Amino acid sequence: RGFSVREAAYGATAYLTAGALGGFLGGHLSDRFGARRVILWSFAGSMPFLGAFFLVANPLPSILLLAAGGFILLFTIPVNVVVAQKLVPTQAGTVSALLMGFAWGGAGLVFLPLVGWAAEHVGLHAVMFSLVGLSLPAWLLTRRLPEGIGS
Repeated sequence: RGFSVREAAYGATAYLTAGALGGFLGGHLSDRFGARRVILWSFAGSMPFLGAFFLVANPLPSILLLAAGGFILLFTIPVNVVVAQKLVPTQAGTVSALLMGFAWGGAGLVFLPLVGWAAEHVGLHAVMFSLVGLSLPAWLLTRRLPEGIGS
């Protein structure tokens, strides 16, 4: 998109910092409204911000959109871990490790090579923009979770 390395670093920092703060808020919201609702809000709420990030050419608004999308999307990380721990309370540590390991390990081993291959053939911008749409099937799957899960 023509951003400098410095602007890209600001974007990554904003995304990760906002995401960490979002994780704290996600845990609080989960206690108040329930894990399922927070996960649904996260997937639905992050799509407009992350989608708009790819459509805006100016660095400052892009970084702000990326930070807002990361803040909302990363609500789910601590919520998912707590849901897993409550589903298997006798093995909370094991289930947490498996959840994070399979999620991040699977993404690194399977998903990243596929994204790289697609980016070489279609273009990085198009592939990254299309990844925003992965929140939709995640949202649909989350709707199938029972109410009160993780409570």
